[in-house]
Amino acid sequence: MIYVFVVLGLFWFIYIYDYKGCRKDKLLWYNIMMIIFVVIAGFRYRLGIDTVNYEDEFYRETLYFSEWNLSNIFLEADTDSGYLMYTSLMKSLFGSWEVAQFLIALFVNVVVFRFLYKNTIYPFVAILLYFCSLYYDLNFETLRQALALSFFLLGYKYLMENKYLKYYIFVILSILFHKVALLTLFFPFIKTLKVNVCAVVFLIFSFFFIEIINDSFPEVAMLFSFLKMDLVEEKLLGYAGSEIFGGFVDRSVLNFINIFIVSIFPYLVFACIDKRYNLEISSKNDFLLFLYLLGVVLTTSVPIFYRLSQFFLIFPIVYMTNAFSSFFRIKSQGVKCLMLICCIFFLYAHVGRFFRLSPDSGERLLVRVYPYSNVFTKEKDTEREKVYNFYFSR
Repeated sequence: MIYVFVVLGLFWFIYIYDYKGCRKDKLLWYNIMMIIFVVIAGFRYRLGIDTVNYEDEFYRETLYFSEWNLSNIFLEADTDSGYLMYTSLMKSLFGSWEVAQFLIALFVNVVVFRFLYKNTIYPFVAILLYFCSLYYDLNFETLRQALALSFFLLGYKYLMENKYLKYYIFVILSILFHKVALLTLFFPFIKTLKVNVCAVVFLIFSFFFIEIINDSFPEVAMLFSFLKMDLVEEKLLGYAGSEIFGGFVDRSVLNFINIFIVSIFPYLVFACIDKRYNLEISSKNDFLLFLYLLGVVLTTSVPIFYRLSQFFLIFPIVYMTNAFSSFFRIKSQGVKCLMLICCIFFLYAHVGRFFRLSPDSGERLLVRVYPYSNVFTKEKDTEREKVYNFYFSR
């Protein structure tokens, strides 16, 4: 029920502060919601498969300060160095995964809330969309990527202001926590990229190209072995053979059309509306929206590219939020209906996934987060533990 209360509270604040425009105590209640988000994520217990893995690795494999050396932190480790150093610090100082988990939740949500407040017109709408889409992934699953994204968001301001020295400091920090952040090295060179007809054509072409590459995924991985990059090869082959990341059963053009309508078309609509009414706010983010859409397209053939789209999802949320700030200024009823339909698609893609059955374990994703369990009572849900045992026993 805790999740329902959060959603109901956000709807109330949307009405008071975003729709009615009330300013009294707006920032106070925004920060209170941020604290609630931090508490839910920071005090969770065994919610999310990755969280359980992180906790197990923390107690079983994480090094103490006394065991540090250049080799096992930067050269031989198969986990990103920044995360290794962070967990080592937490283990040496506190010896508790719960503390490490809480501080990650605190850092990630403070950064995300700060970013959304500064870059959206309706901040409470923004955090509702964040809660419905990205909150679970960043706080319950992909913690290393969440930290990488947070450092990038801290450097985003300097990217937009062309202060590249400061920007690259945050880029380096981001890369230390997840390799997907390597893409941010090239952002100063592609920030003028626009989402237009040519970009949409490129997305369609990319779908067919990745279909060809996907059939040769093991051969592409072997290339890295010749380059003496065995760790990269091992990860690629692991993903290729994975039921989760290796590839969808349905890789048809019809499935691509379905994904295009549900996961790409809505953001193109919101981008067009946003540019029409809030050009000075969102046009600068076109290249980031494009990278998100490209990640969605690539995911249709190789699901591991989901990490790419996930990294950039915060920017489509900005477009969507600012588009809805123009809802009552739009005179065309057709456009308003289209926006509502796109909103339904958004909910179907991000909220609906919690109620779809997993092809692997036969469970719904919802069981990983509901019922809520906290670190104080440490109650284990029977159904959730069955799911974890299924994945960990393979």
